[in-house]
Amino acid sequence: MSPRFKWLHRSMIILLSVAFIVVDLIVPSPKAKAEPFAPGGGSENAMWVWDPGLLNGGWEQLLEFAGQQDVNRIYFGVDITIKPYKYQPFIRKAHESGIAVEALSGRASWVFHENRSKMLDYARWVAAYNAAVAPEEQFSAARLDLEPHQLAEWKTDRDRLTGLWAEAAAQFSAEIRKTPGLSATADVPFWLDGYLVPGTEQKMHDFMIATFDELTIMAYRNYAEGPNGILNVVASELESARLAGKKLTIGLETKYNNEAPYVSFYGMSRAYMQNEQFKVYDKLKDDPAFAGFSVHEYKAWTNLKP
Repeated sequence: MSPRFKWLHRSMIILLSVAFIVVDLIVPSPKAKAEPFAPGGGSENAMWVWDPGLLNGGWEQLLEFAGQQDVNRIYFGVDITIKPYKYQPFIRKAHESGIAVEALSGRASWVFHENRSKMLDYARWVAAYNAAVAPEEQFSAARLDLEPHQLAEWKTDRDRLTGLWAEAAAQFSAEIRKTPGLSATADVPFWLDGYLVPGTEQKMHDFMIATFDELTIMAYRNYAEGPNGILNVVASELESARLAGKKLTIGLETKYNNEAPYVSFYGMSRAYMQNEQFKVYDKLKDDPAFAGFSVHEYKAWTNLKP
C-alpha cells in the first residue's frame, strides 16, 4: 500500500469515527429510554385482578396486557372452590414472563369472629396449593384485602372494628408464616395513621407494617404533588416503613369512584397516570421503603384511553 493510500485510509477511518460519535450524540440510544418503575428499574409494578373466571378463558389476554404495561406482579383474586389445575398453567406462564403471582382475597366481614374461619380457610388453601404444585406454579404470597371501613358498623362502632381489624390481620399473618417461603401481604388505606390500635399507643399503620411482610398503601389520589396528593398521603407510612426496615408499594385507583373527583384516574389517560407515577418515582426512587406501584384494577386499567 502506497504512503498516499495509507494516509487516505487513515483519514477515512478518522472521519467515519467522528461521524459515528456525532450521530450518537444527536440520536438518543434506545437504552436511554428507560422506564424507571418498570421491571428493568428494579421496582414493583403490580396490578390487582379480581376475576378468577379468567382461568376459564382470558388469562392469556391478561398476561399480554401485563406485558404491555411492564407489570411484574399480579395480585390474583382466588376462588378456593376452583380446582388447583386451573391455576397452574396461568401461574406457570406468568412466571415464564417474569411476573410473580400473589393470591388475593378478603371480605370486610372477615373481621368478625364468626367469619374468621373463612379467612383462615383461604390462608390454608394457599399453603396447601403451594405444597401440591411445582415451584414455578406457586403463589409468591397470600394477600389479604380486609376493609372493615366498608361496613355500616364503621360509622357507629369504629373502635371495636379497628381492634378486630388488627386482631384478624395478626391471625392471618401468623397462619401464612407457618409455610416457609410464603409471604404475607396486605392492602391498607393511607389514612390508618390517624387511628390507634385500641388499648395501645401504637398507630394502626405501624401495627400493619410490623405484621405483614409487605403492604400496599391504597393512596387513591389522581395527582402526585401538592396537598392531599399521592406523595403527601403516603409520607408517614413511608417514614414508618423506613424505620421498620420494610417496603411499601403505592396503590393507584383506575375504577370509577363517586367519593370525590381526585380519587381515581378513571376517565383520564394512561399517559397522564404514568406521568404522575414518574413524578412520584422521581421523588422516592432513593427511598429504601419505596417498592413501586400497584394499579387497581385490571379491567378498569384496560379501559383507560392511551
